[in-house]
Amino acid sequence: MRQKVVYFVIVSGLLVVGCRAAEVSPTTAPTLPAIAAVAVEGDVLDISLVDALLFEPAFFAVDAPGTYSVTFVNDGFLTHDLAIPGLDPITLAAGETITERVQVGPEGLSFFCSTPGHFEGGMVGGVVVGSSPVEGLAPITLEDVEAAKIELAAHKADHDEMAEMDHEMAEMDHEMAESAIEQDEAAQAHDGDTISADEQIVFVDRQIEVSMNEYSFEPESVAVEAGETIEFLLVNNGVLPHEFRLTNDHSIAEHLASGHADHGAESEDHHAAPVIEVPAGESASLVVTFEQDLEFDTIACLLPGHYELGMHGSLAVS
Repeated sequence: MRQKVVYFVIVSGLLVVGCRAAEVSPTTAPTLPAIAAVAVEGDVLDISLVDALLFEPAFFAVDAPGTYSVTFVNDGFLTHDLAIPGLDPITLAAGETITERVQVGPEGLSFFCSTPGHFEGGMVGGVVVGSSPVEGLAPITLEDVEAAKIELAAHKADHDEMAEMDHEMAEMDHEMAESAIEQDEAAQAHDGDTISADEQIVFVDRQIEVSMNEYSFEPESVAVEAGETIEFLLVNNGVLPHEFRLTNDHSIAEHLASGHADHGAESEDHHAAPVIEVPAGESASLVVTFEQDLEFDTIACLLPGHYELGMHGSLAVS
């Protein structure tokens, strides 16, 4: 496990540490509920970041302003970040730990997760001083969140590693474009060998609606008949982007073994898995003709961390 130690000294502010039951308004952080904070004895606070988009414990209460050691542990599969208004955000990869030496003033200290969809999902909370009520904590504004996202993006762009990654992504996009052309040509030369997802398809045997959430499909199992042309109507009801992929256990194992390094790369196999990514709150459709020799038995989201959190289901082709 990697560990970073970062020191911050802040005279005033408010320590806010995540509540899932909150509601988002257009201009502020999720509304903080009237719940009791966890009392802290001493000057050490331990907080876990989990993939349910919250910090655990949710709220702390300290006896008095002072200097506290706060350790954050990312116990999930997703990447999170720690953002404090007025300071640079810090990224925590899965399994990473950050320890901060923080001076909490009379009004506390604020922080949140600015990773897209995480703040909106309720990843805020707080530490109160003395007997102050949790619901009285000052809210984090959406301007704070946007500023953190911009600052985080700027830091990433400054690193040589990011520049190298951008170069590699550009090369990958070029290779994917060439691969797509080659696959289209192969499809024309071997009519009937590939899965049909052509927008010009006139006859669809039936439609199947699939809802996508954190981290599941509804329904969890899909049954089709060989030779059927199915239009999957996909609705992302979550706050994170998700994908809908037809695949099998062997392909999933290879993908996970690579650490998602090949995510987005097109296979040279003309039976490459049909897949579509759907942004949060949006809908999409995927038309697939199920040929006799296809070996798909699973629906899955293979965005990093999503499959591991249970986002998969069964596909039966009879």
